[in-house]
Amino acid sequence: MNLNVPLNIMKSTLLATIIFWVVILSKNFHENIDIALYILVSMVPISICCTATILFTIAPFFWLENNNKTKRDVFKKWFPFYAILSFGLCFYGSISTPEIICFFSAAYFTSLQSWVWFASEKKLKHSI
Repeated sequence: MNLNVPLNIMKSTLLATIIFWVVILSKNFHENIDIALYILVSMVPISICCTATILFTIAPFFWLENNNKTKRDVFKKWFPFYAILSFGLCFYGSISTPEIICFFSAAYFTSLQSWVWFASEKKLKHSI
């Protein structure tokens, strides 16, 4: 099964950065005037988190189930369990540390969207 992991990581980093900063800016927009530099710098740790999440918790499902199963079959089999577990963990993290709800909301929605991106990838046609 051919997965385009680098493209998924880039899309996930962008999505997580947008969600993270939308939540932060919605709380205290008036205090953050020169925020563009912070947004760019924050993409480094966000990218590291997205990479680790995709490589260690999402991609292995697709890599291990590569025997006669399509990406859609893997998605249908494992996504509901992953979504329930990740919701529980992110919800618990949000309740136990409400100051970083932006992190947990970004992590939850980005990981779910990553599953969708992996399951819906089209085969790339290589022209010679």
